[in-house]
Amino acid sequence: MRTIFLTIALLTYTSLALSQEVPSLNAYKYAIVETIFYDDTPDEFGVSATVRNELSALGFELAAENKEAWPEELRQNACLGLWVKLDAPRRSLGRKRVTMTLQDCKGQALYTHVEYGNAPTLAEAYTYAANMVMKPLAGAGYQYEAGNVVSAEPVAEKDQTVREFAKAYMQVNGREPIEGLYSTDAVIAPASVFIREEEGAFVILPTEILLAEAEPMGQLTKSTLPGVYKIIWERGEHSFKSTAVLDDGKLVIEWINPDETVMVVAYTPL
Repeated sequence: MRTIFLTIALLTYTSLALSQEVPSLNAYKYAIVETIFYDDTPDEFGVSATVRNELSALGFELAAENKEAWPEELRQNACLGLWVKLDAPRRSLGRKRVTMTLQDCKGQALYTHVEYGNAPTLAEAYTYAANMVMKPLAGAGYQYEAGNVVSAEPVAEKDQTVREFAKAYMQVNGREPIEGLYSTDAVIAPASVFIREEEGAFVILPTEILLAEAEPMGQLTKSTLPGVYKIIWERGEHSFKSTAVLDDGKLVIEWINPDETVMVVAYTPL
């Protein structure tokens, strides 16, 4: 009778675990799966590899954790990627736990599921738990829908300044390196600028006014030299042409004052 009761309890637990609602994942073309490390050993029990194999079998295209190795379309829009975070604490006794959390490109959790495994070896126990943690996704079905891509851009809120919008914007992964919020201690040149792509060109927006009222004060176009940009400035009656360079993560801008004197201002990404 005790054995029958334990069996029923185990089946009940499994049923509840698998009944969690899985959100639609059809907007995500790629899966970026975190590699679990135990000390300096990567994926010792094959949890990350098991999850990758299962996601691939469902139809996801796997992308490396290293953004430099991403396909071009994923680098252009990181929101095509589903981020798969894994946690599997090393335990020598008892049940082995695997927790999987799915996140979008902005780091927001979409779904979390926990499963356990028991087996004669650690590798078998963790592999079982990893397989089980994927069961709800397999049951929910998946098919990439190109017309349902998650937007890589945050939605501007009412009365939101460009600086406030920029902070939300920079949470999006995989953006072009020139884009973002940069700040400097210079008092003559703008103290901070926000650079983003608009209609195929980069524009510089002031950060001290509302996003809805922000007009580009400069436009950057790529030159034939890597990391070098030409700028056309429009600062009221003060308009001029200059150069910007990406140097060791900083944006170095040539700023020409109304009296024709020249400053070189280094902006640091926030």
